[in-house]
Amino acid sequence: MNNVSKVIAVGVLYLAFVAANVPCDTLWGLWNPSQPWNGDNMASTAKVDASLGRSSDIVHWFANWGDGSGDMTAAWNVPQFITIAQNFTSLGQTQHIPMITWQPWGNKFTVTPAEYPLTSIIGGSYDTYITSWATKLKSLGKPFFLRPLHEFDGNWYPWGAVNGNTAAQFKSAWIRIRNIFTNAGATNVLFVWCPTNSNTAGIDQTTYYPGDQYVDWIGIDAYSENGDSFKTTITQYNPTNLYGRLTAKSSKPIMMAEFGVAPGKGITQAAWLKQAFSDIQTSLTQIKALVYFNQYQYALNTTASDIKVVSSVLGGCSASRAIKLLLGKTVLPSTTSSTVKSNAVYAEAENAPSPTAAPGIVYNNNKSNKF
Repeated sequence: MNNVSKVIAVGVLYLAFVAANVPCDTLWGLWNPSQPWNGDNMASTAKVDASLGRSSDIVHWFANWGDGSGDMTAAWNVPQFITIAQNFTSLGQTQHIPMITWQPWGNKFTVTPAEYPLTSIIGGSYDTYITSWATKLKSLGKPFFLRPLHEFDGNWYPWGAVNGNTAAQFKSAWIRIRNIFTNAGATNVLFVWCPTNSNTAGIDQTTYYPGDQYVDWIGIDAYSENGDSFKTTITQYNPTNLYGRLTAKSSKPIMMAEFGVAPGKGITQAAWLKQAFSDIQTSLTQIKALVYFNQYQYALNTTASDIKVVSSVLGGCSASRAIKLLLGKTVLPSTTSSTVKSNAVYAEAENAPSPTAAPGIVYNNNKSNKF
């Protein structure tokens, strides 16, 4: 096990029994428009962080396979933007975890036909490109979230519920991508599998789940535009109880990979976020990361007096304890605690045997697949 995996593994065990201050024990992040590629060295994000009194543990952006004028290598997005996103200073925090939503999409941005079809991914047409990313991300040596093929239950992406794509094809494409990273030794890359609460295709998203050995975090994309609470957006939309069905499927930590609230309809962003953290503490306890989508009608109003309340809701901590654990910057408690071992969701012994691998499948036997 490499050092990154050990840090993450111990962080898993620590968070199982750490005293609850949900905002401070939950990773917080932002998608902030034009970051990190707009040339200001993350100054825009640092400004939002300052208004919130909370540094962005996770810096989120989107990368298409066709970026760089169709250059099918990792050169366009790696490492120039990643280095910027990892190392900017915000409220004294100088290390951050990048998350790239990795989209098999070309410069034409067409849904039909797909420029990078699932069948071609399965057939190995893009193995060289995928390997270039795996090799480069491995070289970073630090945790990195990668979210490929997200929102597969919608009809707005070519890998989604269009083009005759099936659950079996989706899972096969996902597993091929993940195995390339595993074979490259990129154990620091954490894969985020992510449906959306709107589910326009009306599918059972759990049938698209490739299996715990191929997923590190489960993501959910969910927005509130009509006054619905945070909890309602992930439990009462189409079909009902997405959160409940996902937690029944897996004990993997959940990340709100995109979420936001449009103020109005009798609710403020501060009140909505305050209730969200309350729900996470009492009934949505598998959620361990929140990445706010700071754009469009959901953008945080950093000039309003309400932003002071949002800051207090975020726990009064400039950075989460979780990121300090992930990056190895705090002294961690013993992992032999009986309290830890009794926790069925998070406790995982360092010497636990690997599950039996399917023929031709390489199992990624690191402990970074839980948090």
